[in-house]
Amino acid sequence: MRNAIREYLDLSDDEKQQLFNTATIVFDTNVFLNLYRRSKATREILLDAMQSFQDRLWMPHQVTMEFMKNRPEVIHTMTTGYDAVINGAEKQVDEWARTIDADESSSNKIKKKVTDWIIQNRERNLEVTDCHDDLILEIVLDLFEGKVGKEYDITELDRIKKEGKDRYEKNIPPGYKDGKKSIGKDDNNAYGDLIFWLQLLDYAKDNSVDIILVTDDQKEDWWQILHGKTIGPRPELKKEFYSKTHRNFHMYTMKQFIEYSGYNKDEELTCKIEEEVAPKSMPIAEIGLIGLGYKRGTLEMLEQELFELTEKNERRFETLEGYKNLLVNDSITPKQIQEMKNTMAAYKRDGERIKELREKIRNLTIIGLGNL
Repeated sequence: MRNAIREYLDLSDDEKQQLFNTATIVFDTNVFLNLYRRSKATREILLDAMQSFQDRLWMPHQVTMEFMKNRPEVIHTMTTGYDAVINGAEKQVDEWARTIDADESSSNKIKKKVTDWIIQNRERNLEVTDCHDDLILEIVLDLFEGKVGKEYDITELDRIKKEGKDRYEKNIPPGYKDGKKSIGKDDNNAYGDLIFWLQLLDYAKDNSVDIILVTDDQKEDWWQILHGKTIGPRPELKKEFYSKTHRNFHMYTMKQFIEYSGYNKDEELTCKIEEEVAPKSMPIAEIGLIGLGYKRGTLEMLEQELFELTEKNERRFETLEGYKNLLVNDSITPKQIQEMKNTMAAYKRDGERIKELREKIRNLTIIGLGNL
């Protein structure tokens, strides 16, 4: 019976340890980008852990492309983000000073102390400020020299996109949560996760290796999530991986990988790292957001609104596709034409709001210096 339902069974502790000792380890794009976003302590622990597994590291070509494409923007975001935090902190102190009618000299002293504290954190944690002088990139290049997969050619990419359209319509993981992303001439944005996944399958099959994926992606098209709790990798992923490679597949978040590797022996530092990679609150974010006039919980409210509007527009998109088929077949009624126009207007209106929300969320995340 176990073989019939193997994708639903969790690995035992012994099986996990065996897999951790022998499997090829793959990191997704966000883990590499987070080397620029995290504190010096977390970055050093993660890089040291990568180096300790360097004989079993591999990087899909899709990850190299996404990493190099997004790296300059992340560096810029982090560099300018500290300036936004300082600006927000100074505005917050001014607000406090007005509230208690404090004198300007006192408020200036407080602003200087807060600013100095933020600058100290910036100098300690911000490793790279110029994408042309990038020590992190040099380390990654050395670690993964000769360990990068092959690029798919245009013919193969076209085939994958056709396959992806069918998979996404059926909510087959991974990647279907990105299905509505715009696709440009040279942009595999919507199908990036699927390309990445298929490259994993190809490598595991061709080299007869098990795979451990370390990812900071929290979406439901990678993880099985029940009542808000992450159970583990999606069973569909485990099933597809085994059926096509006859090898084992498991996933860890960055936090779990740091914990499970046991590489960091400093318990106090481990607690700080775990708090950082799975933050409940961030004092810097509080200062930055409140100082710029935002209330506590603003980010969560915007994310909830974005989720709800995206869900609505996904349903509208499906409805419009139905009207489109009626129109092509010349079987649409005048009433349906009006309904189609109304749906299209709502789709465009909320589409603009979705763009606005994404930009606001991005800006607030920059200020908070959290996960982007």
